[in-house]
Amino acid sequence: MKAVLVATIGEDKLYYILDAEPSKKDGAVERADGEVVMVDMIPFISTARGLKKIRTSKFHRKLWDSPRNTGSGSWYETFVEKSKEVDDKMLEGVPTYSALGKDRKKSEKIKQKSLDFLDSGITSQILNKSAASPMVKFDKQNYAFKTLEQRREAWLAMCLLRQIEENNNA
Repeated sequence: MKAVLVATIGEDKLYYILDAEPSKKDGAVERADGEVVMVDMIPFISTARGLKKIRTSKFHRKLWDSPRNTGSGSWYETFVEKSKEVDDKMLEGVPTYSALGKDRKKSEKIKQKSLDFLDSGITSQILNKSAASPMVKFDKQNYAFKTLEQRREAWLAMCLLRQIEENNNA
């Protein structure tokens, strides 16, 4: 799922699901308690009271301000038919979310813990030890470590780097 915050309704947040299929619900309301309710975006916004639209990017302005003809054209193809994808240039600078509600809060906690771990200095010790340890060449393409401790430290460094990559991609 790839979602963009498009409006607020009191303490609730309304997200547009960018990769929703034509027959699926393309909106999500994230309640203040973390519950997420999937909605059909266009019918929902036409009946929602207290909706405060976000208009800070090209994407938001296209969503809220462009529908000159809601029955055809680029806006209709993008937001109703979903036959035309949202252009990446319109999404520049717009935060997108891969999880909502309690799942997003959980992933943000994990991301913060990994950043705290990186800042703790343990990471540099692991990387320095594993990088400073000489490896023995096993054959043309493979290397082996002299001790099990060196292998363990290299494994931890590799796991840490993968976790950093995953957090940067999330």
